[in-house]
Amino acid sequence: MNQELTVLQVNLHKSKIASAELLLNLEKGGYDVALVQEPWIASGNVVAGLKSPNYTTYTPSVTNKVRTAVLVSKKLYSHVNLNLSTDDLTVVAVKDCRDELILLASCYLPHDGEAPTAELQRLVATSSRRKQSLVVGADANAHHTIWGSRDINAIGSYADNLKVKYPDEYDLVFRLKLPEGKRIQVVKDEEIPGNVKIDLSEVLKVIAKQTQHLNTYNRLKKTVTDEGLLSLKLLQSWLESCFTKALDSINKKITHDGITSPLSYSKQGPAHTIYVKVPYTYSVDFVPAIVLISTKAILPTISKDWDAIPKPLKFLPSDTSFRASYDSLENEIIKDKNNLKNALRIMKKYRDIHTNLYNLKSYYIKTLFLWRASKEPSTFWNKPISFVVSQLFIDLKSSLEKCELPFYWDHKLNLYERIGQNGLDSMRTCVASTVAILDKYPKQKDRTENHDLKIYKLFPRSYRNKLHPVTLQLFLT
Repeated sequence: MNQELTVLQVNLHKSKIASAELLLNLEKGGYDVALVQEPWIASGNVVAGLKSPNYTTYTPSVTNKVRTAVLVSKKLYSHVNLNLSTDDLTVVAVKDCRDELILLASCYLPHDGEAPTAELQRLVATSSRRKQSLVVGADANAHHTIWGSRDINAIGSYADNLKVKYPDEYDLVFRLKLPEGKRIQVVKDEEIPGNVKIDLSEVLKVIAKQTQHLNTYNRLKKTVTDEGLLSLKLLQSWLESCFTKALDSINKKITHDGITSPLSYSKQGPAHTIYVKVPYTYSVDFVPAIVLISTKAILPTISKDWDAIPKPLKFLPSDTSFRASYDSLENEIIKDKNNLKNALRIMKKYRDIHTNLYNLKSYYIKTLFLWRASKEPSTFWNKPISFVVSQLFIDLKSSLEKCELPFYWDHKLNLYERIGQNGLDSMRTCVASTVAILDKYPKQKDRTENHDLKIYKLFPRSYRNKLHPVTLQLFLT
């Protein structure tokens, strides 16, 4: 037996594609145990897509949502501990190289629950009392205070679990929560659809008399116009100085595990970007956001806190106009809709391998799905992936023909407005040729998984050859 156990932790985000990729990696060898969160669930609340001839799959014995699983090599002695396992915690005992039992646990910590959970604390206490080794793999969610985070949340493709490239770009929004939030006056920008102006006049009057907010008052006074409106330029200039000072204080480098990574910084659009090139090459976009309460929303349907992003616009510049962002509400719309995210990933991959679709931003694709989700019953996303993808290609083609893609939260804003006519024509030609290929597929009322493979083969060979092998397995299984 090996002198050590090799353990993999992964959140599959209920994805069929990710499940297939996990099995491919396990079959290549190198891992004894996989601690899984949010496995793909089939009808009947049963974990699907993780059957392997070489691994035993353990799940908790529950009737509610199953959000964890543990896979153990059949070369090892193992058994599930049902007494310690719960809805969001699967505990398995495995014999190590010294023939002693070690506890391995896959844990999911809900974003709306206390962290760590009482069940996880009980597991730690039990292993400590028994003097038994314990390894826990967990998805702790970005907002959990167990990680020391405060109002920092991932946004973009990773937050939506829609990234289709290798992880070399990250987006983080840091949310600025101002005192006396109820006194903030939010005004719809009549000249720029989808945007708002933030009046801090009443806030400044109140906190000027509050000694605990003296520093905040002095800072806010320097970031507003004479009319009391929050200024994009003044806010971003202050944040830029904060990033510069912070990097200078650590000599623009960080050291971890004996490896020093030089850091560089740039300011582009609303984001403050830090670049790392050693030992891995990646960048992190830090996007500021002003937190606004639901009662300040310019839309009547907003029931949660929302954000105002200082996103400058080239075609209609304004120093006091902020883009309204409802990221958390968008996540609610697209989650738990079976093939929605799988179809979205495929369309993003299609975009990535066609250079003339460079202007088709990920948020534009996401917007197509938001509009489709708003008019379809949830059962629509249970249809075969080939059908869903075909319908969304038709939506994309239609939007390009009209040269119009309305912002989901304000249809007066055309997201294509900043793309020139040549760019739209190029995209339209590319997408139209693909839709023509899809249209050749016979219209059938009853579609099966075999039809998925046929749709897949209808794509040009150059496209098929560049697809990730796991995407191929999506169509084959």
